[in-house]
Amino acid sequence: MITKHHPATTVLLLAIATAFPRLSAAWYGDGHVLATRLALAAAGTNLPPCIVHNTDILLHCVQDPDMFRKAPAPQLPAQEPPEHFIDLELIRGAALPATRPEYVRLCAATADPRKGPNSRVDPFDAGFLPYSIL
Repeated sequence: MITKHHPATTVLLLAIATAFPRLSAAWYGDGHVLATRLALAAAGTNLPPCIVHNTDILLHCVQDPDMFRKAPAPQLPAQEPPEHFIDLELIRGAALPATRPEYVRLCAATADPRKGPNSRVDPFDAGFLPYSIL
């Protein structure tokens, strides 16, 4: 079961993660597990019971996207990277829409600042991170 930790605990864990980057590699299994543990600790009991009572399986499954990314499947490199980031500068400070299709339309209506006023933002260049989490 997850309990709410004192904010100093979260700060301490983040400091340790920063001081020892090898122990908390940002990508691959260990980094995802550490980030998920920190997120669960910060959320405390403000989570649905299906998460609170299944943290072990959740911590195991957060490693899966990177395991599949390493797989020799040529279709994955084109699909997975945009799910892991978002470049808010490309959408020029616009509020993020509620849904992925609305976000794609926003990108199509926004000039790409790197390419000039007649270009449009490619959503795969801007990334889909918030829509991968929700």
